[in-house]
Parts: sequence; C-alpha cells; structure tokens
Amino acid sequence: MVSKLSIACRHNYLTSCCKAALMSKTFIAILLLIFSHSEFAQTTQQYDSLKYLISSAKDDSTKFYRTYDLIWIYMYSNIDSAAIYIRQNILLAKKMNSDAASDAVYGQYWTLEEINGNYSGALQYTLQSLRSAERKNNFISICQTCFGLSNVYSETGDFEKAIYYL
Repeated sequence: MVSKLSIACRHNYLTSCCKAALMSKTFIAILLLIFSHSEFAQTTQQYDSLKYLISSAKDDSTKFYRTYDLIWIYMYSNIDSAAIYIRQNILLAKKMNSDAASDAVYGQYWTLEEINGNYSGALQYTLQSLRSAERKNNFISICQTCFGLSNVYSETGDFEKAIYYL
C-alpha cells in the first residue's frame, strides 16, 4: 500500500518539476520577446533612416539608389511597400535615362514577382532585363539575368529551360 508520505513526496516532486519547466519556458519566452523587439526596432530604424535619406536626396541618382536599398529591405518583409517603391524607381530610372538604373530596378521587379509566385511576371521582367543586357553587350548582366531565368524556370518545373539558361 502506498503511504500518504510517499504520495506527498511525489506530489511535491512533480510540482517542483512543473515549476522549473514553467520557469524555463517563461524565461525563454521573455528572451524571445526582448530579441524580437530589438530586431523590430533596428529594422524600423533602417526604414526611417532610408526614408529620410530619400526625402533629403538632392539629385535623382541619389534618390534612386537610396530607394533601391530600401526596396531590398522591404522585399521579404513588406512586399506591398516594395512594389510601390519599385514602380516609383522605374519611373525615376526612365526620367534619369539610365540603362543601369533600369536594369537594377527590373531585377528587383522580377525578384518580387518570383517571391509572389507570379512566374509569368517574373519571366517577363527577366527577359526584358536579358534583352537590355544583350543590347549593351554587358556580359556580367547577361550572366546574372540568365541565372535569374534559370531560377524562374526551375520554380515553374521547366527544368529543360532552367538548364539551358545555366
């Protein structure tokens, strides 16, 4: 027969184990909250700093490249904002009449479309970038764009074309 003392000891042991487990889980949860808050604050500071630099830019080129940086920050965290800034930068690149700026922003657009799963849009912008790179005989841009095409075709399951563009 189990004595009352034995039951009380087991109860105290289980209670202390549960308390220890609860305390460690609480501690981990608090640490996660602290780290996520500081990460959010750093990201927010980056957004705010770049937005200030964009608004204070004195020329189109500076504004373009600061916005370009902001787009990469937004790309994986705030897709809607990234799309808005990409559209603004496309217009700015046209205003600047800069092939390099156009190529850069279309590269961002095809990445955004690929992230969204819009592979036909990603292919459209990637092929546009490839035509532009070929017109300029820019070997590095051609290689980067072919790699991008390979990624998009791979995502769509067209492995024959994916291998072709590698």
